[in-house]
Amino acid sequence: EHLGAKVVDHSGFSNFVTTQVRSFDDLVNLWTEKPPWASWDSNAACVADRSSDSYAIGLTIEKACAMSSFNCVNIPWGCKGDPWLTADYVLSTVYFLNKGNPLEKCYFDGSAVFATSEYYRSYDMRCVVNKDPTTTPLTEEGYQIILAQKDPTT
Repeated sequence: EHLGAKVVDHSGFSNFVTTQVRSFDDLVNLWTEKPPWASWDSNAACVADRSSDSYAIGLTIEKACAMSSFNCVNIPWGCKGDPWLTADYVLSTVYFLNKGNPLEKCYFDGSAVFATSEYYRSYDMRCVVNKDPTTTPLTEEGYQIILAQKDPTT
């Protein structure tokens, strides 16, 4: 459920890890090919890792706000007040604005995870910006991310 996929072929995954990955750079490069041993979620998003602590999440929000053009003043009211929901909104927005490989762009010292929609929707149905127009918060950032998609329903 992490890195936007679920392993569906465990022997294929084992082969991938033992024969194709020799370094972190190998992993980053091979992951972009979306290997067939996984089921890939088109609505995966960068969200706060619930196993992190609230202090680290606060630092992560601060760092994410500083690294993009997103103005963190624009966090929707319903996502403020709870550090996890705030982080979900900020991290998912910043990830889609910055794009890139989730291994590099959605880590934040272990306080963030690129998760499948099934994973993050179990605890946050309203503050995660993703490619699904039926669940993305209707904010300027969410709207722009939907517009940027070739087909927002896929």
